[in-house]
Amino acid sequence: MSVIALVLAIAIGAEPTPPDPAPSPALARARLCWAAVDAERAEAALAQARAMLGDLVPEDQIAVLVLSAEVALSSDQPDVARVHLVAALERDPRLA
Repeated sequence: MSVIALVLAIAIGAEPTPPDPAPSPALARARLCWAAVDAERAEAALAQARAMLGDLVPEDQIAVLVLSAEVALSSDQPDVARVHLVAALERDPRLA
């Protein structure tokens, strides 16, 4: 929120809107590792992101789960990938 918008919100007595939460550093690290085709490090970063899944915004939760499924599939773990995809679909059925 800009300073001007904050001043205007205070002047008219409105509640200022909170800023958007910062993206997950673990998700960003996982994306970088996966882009570098380093599945082992991507999975380690994704494990950290999944540990704090409840603290992430819904878009990041889905991104973590979908990327986790992709990494699991590339590591020949279809059952693990299925678990992550089901969890992503439970959060957003439009993915189907």
